[in-house]
This record gives sequence, C-alpha cells and structure tokens, in this order.
Amino acid sequence: SWFEHNMSRGALNYVGGVKDGVGGVDGLAGARSVALSANGAHLYAAGYSDDSVSWFEVNSSTGALSYGGRVRDGTGGVDGLSRATSLTFSPSGQHLYVGGSNDNAVSWFEVNSSTGVLSFVGLVKDGLNGLDGLDGVRNVSISSDGRHAYCVGRDDNAVSWFDINSSTGDLTYGGV
Repeated sequence: SWFEHNMSRGALNYVGGVKDGVGGVDGLAGARSVALSANGAHLYAAGYSDDSVSWFEVNSSTGALSYGGRVRDGTGGVDGLSRATSLTFSPSGQHLYVGGSNDNAVSWFEVNSSTGVLSFVGLVKDGLNGLDGLDGVRNVSISSDGRHAYCVGRDDNAVSWFDINSSTGDLTYGGV
C-alpha cells in the first residue's frame, strides 16, 4: 500500500496498493520487508511465504507502484531466499542483501538501477566453511561505510559479521 502524507497535519491518506496474485503481481505472499532503491525509482519486497523478492517501479509523481518482476528461491540459480525476511541495500545501491531464515543464509544481488532487475551473485550459509551465526537469520544491516554486514541469527542467538567487497558485493565471514 502507499499513502499520501499531509505535511501540515501529519495525516496519511490511502492512495493505492498492490496485492499478490492480482494484476500479474507475484512474490508478495507473506510480505515481511520492503526497501527503496537509493535513487527512489524502485521498491523491493521480501515475500516470506513465496521465498522471493519482488520489485516495483515507483511513479515519482503519484507514488504508484508498477510490478516489475521477482526472483524466487530455486529458480534460475537463485538460492538462499527460503522464508525471505529482510532486505538491505549497500550504501552505493549497487547490491541488495536478503536474509533467508529457512535457508539460514544471506544472498546478495546486483541491482540494475535503470530497470530494477535483480541478478543473483552469491550467498553465505550457516554451517558452510565454518560459518556460524546465521541459523534463522532475521535481519541484515550494512555499516554506513559499506565495509561490513551484520546479521542476526535468531536460532543461533547470535550476531555475525562479514567484510564486504565493495565492487562484487561478496561477503567474507568475520565471526560471531
């Protein structure tokens, strides 16, 4: 849903919305998180029950959303989105990081700033290569300088951290 904000009164007025399965929209079942691209041109939504991330073009005048597409766990080489819970952009807006609580993973995607299209780059997963702290991942935060990612692993009762390669978006495990 999107709303118009009355600046003088602080009131929100409903303008419109998009819904999974209506008008060709896909990937919003169990929507858990949204993130707006750095340029404000696209909105991304994590579909927890659809194991996906959908994107929408944002009309800069009206705020209206137009469905652009979605990436789904297990489709087209995409992995780590089972029960997608959180979305976080790198400060440059070049990469989008997604926590997948059932996969115990964080996936990252390259973002096409013109079209909004997401291209799967990679993932880190709890239990692989000595990695710990991502079991039931719920949130991913990126430091303001874009050099580190911090992840909450609910089922591990942990916060893990990673170094970020600014050009590729790759995450390198730092510890728990």
